[in-house]
Amino acid sequence: MKRLLVVYISVFAFILMGFTWLIRSAPNPERLILGQWKETGWVYERLNKVGDEEKVNMQETLRDGLVLHKAEIWSFLPNGRLRLQKSDGEEETIRWAIKGRGNILEIKYNDGHKEQYDLSQLADDQLVLNFELDTQVKGLAKLTFDRL
Repeated sequence: MKRLLVVYISVFAFILMGFTWLIRSAPNPERLILGQWKETGWVYERLNKVGDEEKVNMQETLRDGLVLHKAEIWSFLPNGRLRLQKSDGEEETIRWAIKGRGNILEIKYNDGHKEQYDLSQLADDQLVLNFELDTQVKGLAKLTFDRL
């Protein structure tokens, strides 16, 4: 009977150690995202119409609820700070946080405005963010970044 108890405890301890090792070895998105990222693409997907007129209308619609980031360098800093370097040399420091199960990137501007992006790909050299557009637009904006 004691031998069976020792076997059960040993198997449980082995499974617990394996589970702990798996969790610790998984990449942490909050550490992986740190660094400088250059925006390389802004693509609209799932459009109702495929013409250029639809894209122009989308850009006009987006001005109210979403800041159009173009040709920027995003520097993710520790302690939840994000420095946006625009193409004209202007800089802005805002706040960022990873939400959910590591799949939501929330950006909070100094004026209180928030944006939430779906963190669809985060690798050592590439970052892909998706933004669900307004229901009137019925589309998805995809931002692609490369690490500097």
